[in-house]
Amino acid sequence: MPPSARFPLTALVLAFLAPAPALAIDPHGVRYLDDAEELFWFLQVSDTHVGEDLGYGTQDTDNLAWVLAAASEVILPEFIVATGDLVDATNGYLVPTGQYQDEWDQYNGALAGQAVTFFHDIPGNHDTYYDEGATYYLGNSLIGTAYGEWHEAWSHGFAYGEYAFIGINTADTTGSWAGFDHPGVTDEERTFLEDSLDAYADARLAFVFSHHPVWDLEEGGDEAEAVLEDRGVSVWASGHVHAFSAEQRGGALHQVLDSAGKGSSQNLGLFAVDHDGVSTRAVDIGDWPYVLITAPTDAALGGDNPYAYVVSRNHDDNPVRALVFDPDGALTVSFSVDGGEAVPMEQVAPSVWQGGWDATLYDEGQHEISVVAVTPSGSDAHVIEVVTGVTACDDGVDNDGNGYVDWDEDGGCDGPSDDDESGWTPPKDTGLGDTGPGDSEVDTGPGPGDSQAHTGDSSVVRDSGGQDSGLRPGKGCDCSTTDRSAMASLGLLVLLLWPLQRRRRSI
Repeated sequence: MPPSARFPLTALVLAFLAPAPALAIDPHGVRYLDDAEELFWFLQVSDTHVGEDLGYGTQDTDNLAWVLAAASEVILPEFIVATGDLVDATNGYLVPTGQYQDEWDQYNGALAGQAVTFFHDIPGNHDTYYDEGATYYLGNSLIGTAYGEWHEAWSHGFAYGEYAFIGINTADTTGSWAGFDHPGVTDEERTFLEDSLDAYADARLAFVFSHHPVWDLEEGGDEAEAVLEDRGVSVWASGHVHAFSAEQRGGALHQVLDSAGKGSSQNLGLFAVDHDGVSTRAVDIGDWPYVLITAPTDAALGGDNPYAYVVSRNHDDNPVRALVFDPDGALTVSFSVDGGEAVPMEQVAPSVWQGGWDATLYDEGQHEISVVAVTPSGSDAHVIEVVTGVTACDDGVDNDGNGYVDWDEDGGCDGPSDDDESGWTPPKDTGLGDTGPGDSEVDTGPGPGDSQAHTGDSSVVRDSGGQDSGLRPGKGCDCSTTDRSAMASLGLLVLLLWPLQRRRRSI
């Protein structure tokens, strides 16, 4: 073969072997599928106020230690985020009077050697009072000592994609006195937020954490919210006000936790991502068991969830999936619809339970799903709202006119609850056999049987400097697994080049 002919083939080889491009941040990409393969979860705590003593005893350090030990060992989260007011700045008195190294020493003692790649501690106003430049925070917190910064961005990657997490500082770092501080998102913090979202533009979803809720900011809040809306951020999680709330604003869920050091309820945040559907719930620290429904998505999350999908009422086996956490395991887990008969669920993975419900038995419209778990510790229930209806991928109609009908034939359908058949072109007949969906001879495009996974960083966590720390591969990661899409492409390439090889031999 002449040298001039080698470069095009080399480029063709590289094109076929290159991984599929990752999805851009898109909370609308949520899918409702029967498997639990794309499911992970993490925790949030806030306002630990280590060093506080008046009226609360040792609740500050006890709760923090419980989250990092007992809860972490049972729940096995990907990571934990602490959204500020790590210490109290009171030295046991009634009001904050300054930064005290004894409090920071207590805080670090409760951390018990945790790494910044697992425990992400963002500053709050109590962590910066009377301390220009937040030197105590920088010298004692995990983020501060690791990066010399008061913000951080990191990612978690799995075989199916990457997810971005950004912690920004909203506390006043000018050394202000308590009550005279000015919380906000400075130009520097907004730039960091924008740059971080740009750096992780190929992530499937993005989450932002801060100490103050956006409505408690004196400056920069509107601009920061505009960034979230423009970049498709799913959640802004915070604390500060010592009371729980959850509200949808501009496409992002704003969830605020109660204090872990000065509160007794709704002070532990459970977050899960199930096929890019976000579920979250605030529970009480130390009160096992915990239940969190991850599929279907809650249509009422934060008031009106813009990313909830319609569940196909023509399908008789829609999955109901939930996480159940208890140190002694679950005795029974079941779900019910609209307060009806309890349907048993089965454990399909560690902490993951699933059952199927027949939506054909219910009228089109809004319904309530409740999952109840009974464990040796007691019982817990999580209730969500769903909407059923007729979907484009389960209506018996070829809506996009490509010759294939609904989710079991049309590769444009993720499942029966997908309401868009478009986006898939049927493969052309190559002469190698049946080229329709489910063809086992040649896979020329995504079909109903394909996982359509997007290769992401399977074990890398990035710090605020953009460096890869290479720690804590996620539960969903099999770092030794070969990219099947690349292998399929290589096989197809061999078939395409075989006639050229035979011709070359005959010359």
